[in-house]
Amino acid sequence: MVTVAKKKCQCLQASVLLSWIAVTLNGCSSSTSDSENKPTSKRQFINVGTAPTGGAFFTVGSAICEVVNSHSGDLNWRVAAESTGGSMENIRLLSQGKIQFAMSNSSITYFAVRGTQGWEQAHEVRSVLTLFPNIAMFVTLADSGIQSIADLKGKRVYLGPEGAGFEYFVDP
Repeated sequence: MVTVAKKKCQCLQASVLLSWIAVTLNGCSSSTSDSENKPTSKRQFINVGTAPTGGAFFTVGSAICEVVNSHSGDLNWRVAAESTGGSMENIRLLSQGKIQFAMSNSSITYFAVRGTQGWEQAHEVRSVLTLFPNIAMFVTLADSGIQSIADLKGKRVYLGPEGAGFEYFVDP
């Protein structure tokens, strides 16, 4: 059960995160004089790879994009959350230059940077910020007879959308 204090803490963390992103993106603009401080006529589009619609990364990514768009001032940026297959696909899209930012699980990013655990090559990406700690929940019906992860052996298990990376956490 989530307490009121925990909810307030989560709201504060989200506010700090969104403020930090807005300030960081504002600081990424380059201008050296008042004449160069005028908004550029060409709009710059920035795509953020998230996850399938309805997933946590898509919801959080969409909210971040909304805040950045409303606080980008004269930067003439349009930041958009792109629905993707998840962490693994995001890293591939980022490496291919098809998106500019990627939301990814830290474990999956770790393996991608090293080119291990199924990654065909090392990907040159870097972590910009951490959103929240990763918590895995395994849920089953009460009358399924499954009491532990070991009881899943031989059972049909849905690991989430292909490319999201959930298979890393239940590798046999």
